[in-house]
Amino acid sequence: MVYAALIIGIANAILVVLQDGHIIDTVVYYMAYVIKDLSPYAAASGMIFLQTMLNFFVPSGSAAAAISMPIMTPLSDSIGLNRQIAVLAFSYGDGFANMLWPSTVVVICGIAGIPIDRWYRFLWPLFLSILAMEIVFIIIAVAINYGP
Repeated sequence: MVYAALIIGIANAILVVLQDGHIIDTVVYYMAYVIKDLSPYAAASGMIFLQTMLNFFVPSGSAAAAISMPIMTPLSDSIGLNRQIAVLAFSYGDGFANMLWPSTVVVICGIAGIPIDRWYRFLWPLFLSILAMEIVFIIIAVAINYGP
């Protein structure tokens, strides 16, 4: 529990620095600028990839939420998506990426006695198929205007 509390505290400190330094608005602006010409479907899919990459640096789900949701929420507002779609993209990007990144996989494979190269040979087809399903589901969510 100490490790989780430490990570959440560090994530909160990062968020405070981003907000007090007025950096978070710049981050949201340039992220929206990059995806403003994309369709809402591609933008929502990009949010999944963004969250998956963030999960590499911040493996804790609650810490990742503390860092990314203040960015993803205004980003979804600026590109015209419901906030619920941003939360869905966060959930998709955070959930299955834990099977991929070394911060957790190395420990689990070490405990289970599975060589890491064997794990990744097994995981890549599964991970890519899950990622494809996540993209299909987020496209459906955008199409039906999922959320309140």
